[in-house]
Amino acid sequence: MTGAGDQEETADQANAGAASDAQLEGVMRLLGDDSFISLTVRKSQARELAEAEDWAGAATLYARLLPAVLRVHGPDHPDALDTRNNLIRCQGEAGDWAASAVAFVGLLDDVRRVYGPKHPLTLATWSNLAHARGKAGQAAVAAADFEELIPLVRRVYGRSHVETFTVRGRRAMWRGKAGNAVAAVAAFVDLLNDMERVFGPNRAVFSIRHELAHWQGAAGDATGAAAAYADLLHDQQRVLGPDHPDISETINALTRWRGEADDAAGAAAVRAEIARIRHSAGPGPLRRWWRTVGKGSRR
Repeated sequence: MTGAGDQEETADQANAGAASDAQLEGVMRLLGDDSFISLTVRKSQARELAEAEDWAGAATLYARLLPAVLRVHGPDHPDALDTRNNLIRCQGEAGDWAASAVAFVGLLDDVRRVYGPKHPLTLATWSNLAHARGKAGQAAVAAADFEELIPLVRRVYGRSHVETFTVRGRRAMWRGKAGNAVAAVAAFVDLLNDMERVFGPNRAVFSIRHELAHWQGAAGDATGAAAAYADLLHDQQRVLGPDHPDISETINALTRWRGEADDAAGAAAVRAEIARIRHSAGPGPLRRWWRTVGKGSRR
């Protein structure tokens, strides 16, 4: 129960915060929109809203900030490109992924011109564009973008870098969302082999196992998906602890696929093939399986 003293303290803190904000706004008005302090504060305010997932509010602040950043730094300055990236992303997260995808095309052209085709910022912008296209309903285009990105990211970061794994994971996800669950399984199996070799049992690896189990079920093997989720749940509880927030998501997925397992057709054959590939020494068997099974199993 909250006492009167606590309520008064909360009110005093709110009033002090409002007074501080008003003072800050007054200082920035005196300094002008183009001052270093004003730009820094506006950027911080927008970032805080984005971190709180107030995407529409963050997009509004970034849209107000951008003209001042362009005036002060010019269009090719890193701060200008970064502000555009943040604005476009927040617009997408706020619900307008179609406009976000279009805007990322223009940003990618500028980043590529300024930094070159193999710069990390160019690759990151391209990845953002691909993701926006997928969220805008162009899943197959997104998967193709990530497919094209993978060799470039490997050359820049190396085969075992987290950025390489991230792009490979996104390719696999958008393959599945484009309607090809078996292709998603193939890509996630390949990715999981490499990530377990580099990281061992950690949260990132568990996330890939979760995705693999989901697409295994979507490919027609509900029984195998349920078994994979049961194994994942055991390992998550052992490594992350029983109260970790990821546990409930795994339990929900396990419950779903156990409920669907009785209606799965061909589950045993798919499960045996995935298990064989899962423990293979290299990607060769996976590619052979994909050539013979995957293309004929699109859903």
